[in-house]
Amino acid sequence: IALACASGLLVMACGGGDQSAPSSAAPAAVAGRETATAAAATDQAPKRKTARGRAWRGITAMDVAPDGKVAIAGSDGSVQTLPENSNARTASAMMADATGVAATAVAFSADGKHLVGVGRDSVTRIWNVESRARVMSLHGNEHPIRAVAVSADGTYVASAGEETRVMVWNATTGKLAKILSGHASFVNTLAFSPDGRMLATGDASGKVVIWNMANGAPRHQLAEHTDEVNSLAFSPEGRFLATAGEDGRVVLWSTDNGQKVQALEGHQGPVRALAFSRDGEWLASGGEEAKVLVWDMGTRRLSKTLTTGTAAALNTLVFDALKRKQILLAGDEDGRVSRWDVVAGLPR
Repeated sequence: IALACASGLLVMACGGGDQSAPSSAAPAAVAGRETATAAAATDQAPKRKTARGRAWRGITAMDVAPDGKVAIAGSDGSVQTLPENSNARTASAMMADATGVAATAVAFSADGKHLVGVGRDSVTRIWNVESRARVMSLHGNEHPIRAVAVSADGTYVASAGEETRVMVWNATTGKLAKILSGHASFVNTLAFSPDGRMLATGDASGKVVIWNMANGAPRHQLAEHTDEVNSLAFSPEGRFLATAGEDGRVVLWSTDNGQKVQALEGHQGPVRALAFSRDGEWLASGGEEAKVLVWDMGTRRLSKTLTTGTAAALNTLVFDALKRKQILLAGDEDGRVSRWDVVAGLPR
């Protein structure tokens, strides 16, 4: 399979999404898209979130593999990987079967050999990264999917979206292992703890649940946000969970007792993305303000503000692989990837 050139993807040196028609600025999709299911009809929802819909534009999600490859999901349904240290308009490896409806989340397996992607057609797909061929499809979600997560030990794949249940799959067999029920609204975001023993889920009502994966029971239920929760991130050692959402708040929680540790104040608009650095020294948050706030986790104070130079909202944030742990990547609604050296506070 020849490499596809991501003609719509710009990787910028300076630096969630809305549900609308695919953006021309999104990464280019491969030919031969699959026919969208009836669930894709929700793709015509208003461009800003409503009580029962949300819009997706540009780059909708990213993840980084241990070897530095970057996976990028687009609002046109494309899912692609870029090599380490990619520059502007670089060639990319496109996964084999973009759907034509918005891709909403991607996650590498712990060894980086497989990539999991979800989107508006309610199917969870697993691809072989090297061959770019789909090796497994997981069917069980009944509505469009908004989030996916893979446990670090490779045991589970979790998916959730426009329903109240969370599906947890055996990553090896593809069989449904657990169904987690406890939300009363759409589930927007998922994150496994570093040890795989907990799964955090956040919904459109502002509720966050931390689940015990051993028995599938809720461990903590966190109620602090006054609007939709858009992003969750565990700290690398698993002591903290960060949550963020439409209310513009970033909140740190103790995973031990489920108590609020601190609210990090500074955003003036909805927050769509969170990411901890690989060493846990930094927490980055970004969203509709088109800037990233970087928090020093030692002092829990704002350290620096990073700007992209555009007004495009940021949908996704991820820190690069461990060997370059200070590099932060952001994907925005205009289809750009921005990079910064967080320690220096400078674009890359």
